[in-house]
Amino acid sequence: GMQNLGAIGGGWSYATDVSLDGSVVVGQSNGTSFRWTAGRMQDIGDGRESVPWGVSADGSVVVGWVTYFDDQNISRRRPFRWTANEGMEDLYLLPGDGEGIAWSVSADGSIVVGFSRDYRSGHRRAFRWTPRGGMQNLNTLYASLLTNGSVLSEAHSISPNGRFIVGQGYNAARRRTEAFLLDTGYSIPP
Repeated sequence: GMQNLGAIGGGWSYATDVSLDGSVVVGQSNGTSFRWTAGRMQDIGDGRESVPWGVSADGSVVVGWVTYFDDQNISRRRPFRWTANEGMEDLYLLPGDGEGIAWSVSADGSIVVGFSRDYRSGHRRAFRWTPRGGMQNLNTLYASLLTNGSVLSEAHSISPNGRFIVGQGYNAARRRTEAFLLDTGYSIPP
C-alpha cells in the first residue's frame, strides 16, 4: 500500500527518487535533503537548502544540488554527492561556471551526471563526474561525435551500468533543442 514518509521537523516534504528495491527514498523536506530508510527520515543536507534528484540502486549514494554563496554573497546551486561515510561532497563545477545540478547516478554510485552553467551567459554544459576523473565536460570528451556548433547542455539520466547517458542539447544542423542518447562505450564492470 501507500506509506506516509513524514517530514523533518513537521511541515512539508516530497520524494524525488527511490532505490531499486524501494527501501530507500530521497527527497526534500522543509528546504533540506532527506534520505528515508527503515521508517526513519534523515536530514542529509545538514540543514542547508538542497534537493536530491538521484539515488544509487542500493540507496547508499545520493546526488542533487546544494545552495552555496559565491564571492559576491549571491545564492547559487552546486552539484553534490552524498554517502553515509563521507556526508555531502561538493562536486564543484566545470571551469568558468557559476552553478549546476547533479541529476542522476549510476547503480553503484560511481558516476554522476548533470549540468554546469555559466551564470553570466546562461550556457549549460552536460557533465559526467567520477571519483577518478572528477568533473568532465561531455562536450569535450565526445567532441568528435558532435556536429560543428552542437552542444550537449544537460545530462538528465545515466543507465545503471554507466554506459548510456541521456539528456538534451542543441543540434546545430537542425537549429533546435533535441533529446540525445550518448553511448560512452564505457560500462562499470559487473
